[in-house]
Formats: sequence, C-alpha cells, structure tokens
Amino acid sequence: MKKLFYIFLLLPIIAFSQDTQTDIVPRSVNFLIFIAIVYYILADKIKAYFKNRTAQIENRFKQIKELELSNKKMIDNAQDELLKAKTLSLKIVNEANANKKNIKQNILNQTTEKINHLIKKTDENLSIQTQKLKFQAVDNFMDKIFENKNVKISSKEISNIIKKKVV
Repeated sequence: MKKLFYIFLLLPIIAFSQDTQTDIVPRSVNFLIFIAIVYYILADKIKAYFKNRTAQIENRFKQIKELELSNKKMIDNAQDELLKAKTLSLKIVNEANANKKNIKQNILNQTTEKINHLIKKTDENLSIQTQKLKFQAVDNFMDKIFENKNVKISSKEISNIIKKKVV
C-alpha cells in the first residue's frame, strides 16, 4: 500500500518535469494530496472499524463453537442417560418377570395348601357326621327296644349288640 502511495506522489513530479502546459497535472497533484489527507484522517478509524468488526465476528464464531461443544456434551450426556435408562428398564422388566413367577408359584402353593386343608376338614367333618349318625342310629334303636315291652333282651345281649353297632 505504501509503495502505491509513493508511486502516486512521484507521478506529479514526473509530469512537472515535462514542459507542457496542461491543467491535468495540478489537478492530479491536488487529488493526490486530497487522497493523502483523507487517508491520514480516516485510515485509523477505518482500520479500527474493520479490526472491531473482525473481533466481533471472531467472538461470535467462538460463541457458536462453545455452544456447539456444549450441545455436543449435552447430547452425549443425554445418550448416556438414555442408555442407563434402557439398561435399568430391562433390569426392572427382568426382576418383574422373576417376581411374577415367584408370586405365581406362591399363589399356586397357597391354593394347593388351602385345597388340601379343605379336603382334610371335609373328611374330618364327614367322619364326625358319620359317627354322629351311627350314635344317633344306635340311640334310636335302643330307644325302640326299650319302648317295646314285647322284646325281652338281657343286658348281656344289649352290650353285644352295642359292641357290634359301634365297631
């Protein structure tokens, strides 16, 4: 840039070295001086503007990179948590199936025990009822014998009859 500036400054000198009378040379010199003054006044501000703009763009890119990295970390964490949740759910399902089998077996065992207990109680009640009926039959029989005056049975015969009926 400086070389180009020096070349533009030397152009008027080369142009004045010729002995021609034209208006172009002084105007060119004035224009170059104007450009030099504008450059001197505005160069720092333009450089500062572009420097600030470059810094803003770099900062924005850094923010975007940081956001991208944080999003990537969050995605990785979410995937890890998803994997953990899947393994935990599989574990819970397996435990539930095992518990289901245990509960089913316990219910079957308890039901079988209750049924066996009911059968045993029914058998006991049946035997008790059978004995009651036997005693009642013997009692009725004995009442009929004692009520009937025509029948003469000795106490020995009664004891034999009772022994036969009870046994």
